[in-house]
Amino acid sequence: DFEGFVDGQAFEGGKAENHELELGSHSFVPGFEEQLVGHKAGDEFDIKITFPENYVENLKGKEATFKIKLHEVKEKQLPELNEELIKELNIAGVATLEQLKEHKQAELARQKEAEAKRNYFDQLTEAIAKDSKIQIPEEIVDDQVEHTLQEMVQRMQQSGLTLEQYLQIVGQSEEQLREKIKVDAAKEANTYFILKAVGEKEKLVVSEEEVEFELAKLADQYKMKVDEIKKALEKQMESFRSNLQMKKIEDFLYEHNN
Repeated sequence: DFEGFVDGQAFEGGKAENHELELGSHSFVPGFEEQLVGHKAGDEFDIKITFPENYVENLKGKEATFKIKLHEVKEKQLPELNEELIKELNIAGVATLEQLKEHKQAELARQKEAEAKRNYFDQLTEAIAKDSKIQIPEEIVDDQVEHTLQEMVQRMQQSGLTLEQYLQIVGQSEEQLREKIKVDAAKEANTYFILKAVGEKEKLVVSEEEVEFELAKLADQYKMKVDEIKKALEKQMESFRSNLQMKKIEDFLYEHNN
């Protein structure tokens, strides 16, 4: 648990209970983590920090005292890499250490390839956007900003943080966060309409056979029947189809501009 005070007064967003902090993550203001080192579970103590000059307006450059109650200290322990562990991982076709290495190398290679493809595709859509005459309605961008912000708040709450605490940690105001989200949302919306225009021009549609094929792949992946997958995705089927179409358009652009 922690609670922060400036000039003896608690400040908004400076309090949390049962917050899990990983030492070395540098997710808090400089000097905070370092002063936790050496303490043990059950300790109650104060630490003093000075907020950076580039922090939020009402706290930047100010000294603060945090009252700390340390509930538990945990240490990461990597399991021994042996046949027993490999068996527990339950990876199809992997029974030996050599096979595990080959599996991980192939997995990393796929990740690198996907990352390179994504970076290239981002550059490609940016190049198309420069010559596009698409005008994105402000309401669409604003709606996406609110949706993204709500999702962020929900994820923070699951981690035991409020929006105010997150803003204190990253040293941003809500206006700065909204502006960053808005820039990303405008870019996403622009990309979406570009892809949609390409799809219409090139007559790229997703057939029922392709939808059924992708549903069958999901069923196999999750060890479920196709009817069960359809029922689970019943309310998201339109979004599922749309995502398949966007993927088809992306593949088309990549194949014809690489």
